[in-house]
Amino acid sequence: MSHRKHGGSGTVLLHVGAGVAGLALLVAGCAEDAGTETGLYASEFKEAREAVATDFERDILADEQITDAEYQEARQRNKSCVAERGFELELLPDGGTSTPYSPGEEAAMTAAVDECGAVTVGNIEGLYWAIRKNPERLDLDEASAECLRKAGLVGPDFDGKEFDETFSNPQYDTDDPRVDDCINDPLSQLSG
Repeated sequence: MSHRKHGGSGTVLLHVGAGVAGLALLVAGCAEDAGTETGLYASEFKEAREAVATDFERDILADEQITDAEYQEARQRNKSCVAERGFELELLPDGGTSTPYSPGEEAAMTAAVDECGAVTVGNIEGLYWAIRKNPERLDLDEASAECLRKAGLVGPDFDGKEFDETFSNPQYDTDDPRVDDCINDPLSQLSG
């Protein structure tokens, strides 16, 4: 049996027994609400509201905040929807999901996950995590570069521009767990 794991900005197919230690996943650390009292994400909320398909999603996005409770309810609705289509969706603590499937079921499982996500969490999840990860909407390339500098993984002149330019061919050890931290949570908003 195989599993499909969803989380962060990408989806990875996992086979039972495959190592997952190298996956870069967001980890929810605190129980605060993800909101935008300052309106820093107003354009993203507007775009999400225009894309939603259900009143449930519209209601969540109406006040330009996504509370932990709203996000968890969206995840539960997604899980129920996928279950109605015959698949088990495991909700992982980091915000990701895992869906076991048997050989020959991948297309049906993918359709169930995609269709259910589109009407439950699809327009909410990315925004929820963006706000949690970067509530002040800082330049994340610069924040990642600063984190790498502080960790001693790059030189003192390494900046956000260089981080962006070298991301696909980095000059630092990508096996170092501090690199994952600096890339996935450079502002230390999700840990602890």
